Amino acid sequence: VPPSVIDGIHREWYRRWGANRRNMVRRLPYLLDPNKKLKIALVSSDWRNHPVGRNFLPIYKAVDRSQIDFVVMQQHGLKDEISQQYEAGALKFIPTLGYAPQSVAQMIANENCDIAVHFAGRFDDNRIMIAAHKPAPVQVSYLDAGRFHIPELDYLIVGRRYAPRDLAEMGTERILGIPRFYQHEPISPKPLTHPPFTERGFFCFGSYNSPVKINDQVLMAWERILEACPRSFLYLRYRNEFASRDIAKRILDALPEYKERIMLDMGEKDHLTQTQHVDLHLDTFPFCGPTTSFELAWMGVPTLTKRGDTI
Repeated sequence: VPPSVIDGIHREWYRRWGANRRNMVRRLPYLLDPNKKLKIALVSSDWRNHPVGRNFLPIYKAVDRSQIDFVVMQQHGLKDEISQQYEAGALKFIPTLGYAPQSVAQMIANENCDIAVHFAGRFDDNRIMIAAHKPAPVQVSYLDAGRFHIPELDYLIVGRRYAPRDLAEMGTERILGIPRFYQHEPISPKPLTHPPFTERGFFCFGSYNSPVKINDQVLMAWERILEACPRSFLYLRYRNEFASRDIAKRILDALPEYKERIMLDMGEKDHLTQTQHVDLHLDTFPFCGPTTSFELAWMGVPTLTKRGDTI
């Protein structure tokens, strides 16, 4: 899909779902006081053991609380050791699961926040349309895959290499490039020390990406790889979703000649503890697995991906 088409879809999406919403929220008059403590709302569904929550945590813990307060909006029902750290460091930790975007925006406005930061707005349970209500004077998109056409978003924070200059006209946010995009703390499982095939004698490709991303093009590529490497296997896992009969049937029916060489992991163990199965991770396309690729690289598993203009 050409970038110009994606650009048009973003514009239409905002026209249908985001336009004319900024006046739906009542906000206190903003005071330009250089001596007041800055108050920042953090909006995400991922304040938990998730790459977003883990990646932002070092920054969150390092910020001087005498200068800045955080109001953390948690759009998820789960709580773990990561979310407990966010809750402990917040001025307020507000669960927003089940509330409409306008209601969440009103919560941010009621706190009289100076800045609202929206994390990974395209993914999972995150709702970037909260930004269309303009609940804070300055709004930032962070840890997302690209730009939006939401005029109420002022900035997009990305790695300097992550935003090509030739796409600078796409979207409405001003790009703020930072030298180091990932601030991740160490992940607990120990990385591999050598490729698994050196011990078991056969090569295993794998995919840890969501089955939603496994389209016909990806399946055709896998078929060619298995054909070219007759002694190899293909290992697939994503949580326990390959336990679904429909998903398993779709994969196996597309690769009938290689059913005996395809391993579907139906367990619920964390994928980082299962990296000993795979020698080379095969990325999906056009929707790749940025999170998965990052975590597997940490664990010592290389990823083969496709270069392109999309996510």
